[in-house]
Amino acid sequence: MRPASPSMASSHSELATMPGLSLITGLHLDGQRAFAPANRLGEAEVGPLGLLDILETRLGLAGERPARVERVVMYLGCLRRADSPSRFYHRSLVVDPLGTAAALLDWRDRWLLEGWSGRFEPGAPARLADMADVEALARGAVSPGAGERLVDVAQALRRRSAGICAVTSVDPLEAFPARWREVLQELPMQFAALPVEPQGRGFLGVLQHAIGAATTGLVGPRTP
Repeated sequence: MRPASPSMASSHSELATMPGLSLITGLHLDGQRAFAPANRLGEAEVGPLGLLDILETRLGLAGERPARVERVVMYLGCLRRADSPSRFYHRSLVVDPLGTAAALLDWRDRWLLEGWSGRFEPGAPARLADMADVEALARGAVSPGAGERLVDVAQALRRRSAGICAVTSVDPLEAFPARWREVLQELPMQFAALPVEPQGRGFLGVLQHAIGAATTGLVGPRTP
């Protein structure tokens, strides 16, 4: 996940203070989308990053979030502390320290987003055991990623309301990572497919209409 831009952060900050907020969310709504955004007063369309920012602010959990490169440097320090010639990442770390740290941090963040505890059972493969050893150093030393932040959000939602009236997801619950599912289950959720509005003109617009009609089982305009 990429960090939100300053304009996005400002917009999310404004939304975070609105009473009775209604949201449309989906796994791919943080970036470019195939429909025209139609934010209205008290309503917004946001992706996972935007929704996480809003929830943290409304729950009093917001704080400074370092850029990804800063987190990579933090994780690199943990890799170096745990390093030895027997580590699976040792050679890569010597050749490309930042690239190796970035790749392994991505592994870690994805695992935590899916509910990883940071540990593995005894007898786990060497690579997994190495990652668990690094994780023991990373906890508290590396700024939290989305998975860790979502744990805090879910816990806060069980104690108090975020003041959100409704959240409509264009993706089914099972499509979200485990930590997101825990958060969404604490919100007033509903699920509905979002219609795609063709944005093209001329032949491109006709083609988009035809593709949309085909996916819904309707008859679209004939293409030339």
